[in-house]
Amino acid sequence: MLEHLKKYGEQVGLEPEPGFKVKHVKWAIVCDPGGRYLGVSQLGDAKQGKRNAGLEFKKAPDLTQPQMVSGPDNCRHFLADALSVVTLLGISKPGPNDLAKHEFFKDLLRQVAGQAPELE
Repeated sequence: MLEHLKKYGEQVGLEPEPGFKVKHVKWAIVCDPGGRYLGVSQLGDAKQGKRNAGLEFKKAPDLTQPQMVSGPDNCRHFLADALSVVTLLGISKPGPNDLAKHEFFKDLLRQVAGQAPELE
């Protein structure tokens, strides 16, 4: 029976394709078209407080732990990562590893800027 449920889920698109997974993102950094920081916006249902799961993205890029370990040093998830990686906030004295993760994340944005200039 589980095999039939799996096939049905694939047919109706309940399962993301390989390399992607469903992710919930709670916060978004908001910038204007020129890249100027405008603030942070809570995603999902803010009325739920700490129980707010955030906004569900059905096809978010995802790397497994083995892929992250075997990838380039300090490999990171694209567009959705921890606050400390994206902004270095919450780290009193960023060490070399923290800075490398932050730079890798920023480099991912630079790489796609040709296709999505708003990410530059």
